[in-house]
Amino acid sequence: MPEIRSAVSMACVLRDPCQNVHHGIGCGDHHSLQTCCAIAEKIRTFSSIALPVWAPARMRNDDAKVIEFEPGFGNTRACARQSRAYGQHADGTKGLYMHWTQDISTAETRIRPYIQRTPVIETTSFGFEHPITLKLEHMQHTGSFKARGAFNTLLGGSVPDAGLVAASGGNHGAAVAYAAQRLGFRARVYVPEIAGPAKIALIRACGADLEVVSGAYANALEKARAYENETGAMQVHAYDAPATIIGQGTCFAEWDAQGLEADTVLIAVGGGGLIAGAMAWYGGSKKIVAIEPETSSALHAALNAGAPVDVEVSGVAANALGARRIGAICYQLAQAQSDMVMSLTVPDDAITHAQQRLWQERRLLVEPAGATALAALTSGAYQPAVGERVAVLLCGGNIAPDPLEVPHAVV
Repeated sequence: MPEIRSAVSMACVLRDPCQNVHHGIGCGDHHSLQTCCAIAEKIRTFSSIALPVWAPARMRNDDAKVIEFEPGFGNTRACARQSRAYGQHADGTKGLYMHWTQDISTAETRIRPYIQRTPVIETTSFGFEHPITLKLEHMQHTGSFKARGAFNTLLGGSVPDAGLVAASGGNHGAAVAYAAQRLGFRARVYVPEIAGPAKIALIRACGADLEVVSGAYANALEKARAYENETGAMQVHAYDAPATIIGQGTCFAEWDAQGLEADTVLIAVGGGGLIAGAMAWYGGSKKIVAIEPETSSALHAALNAGAPVDVEVSGVAANALGARRIGAICYQLAQAQSDMVMSLTVPDDAITHAQQRLWQERRLLVEPAGATALAALTSGAYQPAVGERVAVLLCGGNIAPDPLEVPHAVV
């Protein structure tokens, strides 16, 4: 899959209100595509136009990158929304509309022999009037959903002789190390000191060549990129790469196959790979609520600013949700589905309280990041409407310190 360098801003539709973007603002007029293309020739601010493959040449604006789609795959408006999230390839060729659901379904089959089908429970715990559904993805290999994206990346591409390299706050590094060991590849992993001894020990136990760096995730990513450039190793991005997002999307394909009937899904957000997988799979068919710690809220800040921005990172969940900037693909998907995506933040004490209640009431032991989505419910930050069916994803279980760590273990 070619690397995405820049996001497509918007697309145009036929016989629907125009959805091209001029200076970042939706056009919205009820005029034809021909009219909008004529406007584009004067304004010249389009980055892309979505067209059916049968559209005549006169409809195509030379200054816009044309995104073709096959008729019959949903409607043109859906295509326009999805096409926002795909961009120009590193080789300069035009971007094509990505069939997210098709790719996720293919990935689910590809990685099925290597990942754990995680259980789902319905519970009336936590003082709620109505039951909620929990998916226990913290029971995935290496303790988080990250194994899905790692296996999809490794199985879907050609791994060079130099092996793999990844930067991680902890969980992604463990997943890459585990997948590499399982498939017989070498892996170098860079993690920041805030990853903590439990996650560092897990990565080492999975056989990776590990280097701990000072600072936060962004500092580890700089090291990983330098190693990639020096050696030719394959970079496995933690959240902002199509193969990673498609892999994470298999969690929701699996959940649907398990009979998910919820109207709304609450998901914790760090760099955005997991929630991007959810948005890619559901395509606006479910309400998705993004939950972030107040002290590490890259998506929330980006949506408020109208573009990805750097944020300060700290707090109890920072070693899992502490991305300094939201991934570009996640941001574009959230923008494209803004009518079905809500962003909320919760304080650290709400996260630790939800973590405690998961253990006390359901005997589920998760790390702070794994309890962050539930914290929106237990704290009242998100209050479902009457009759609204709600589901929560528990994303990680690598708590620190490890409660059953062997004394005097070398980490």
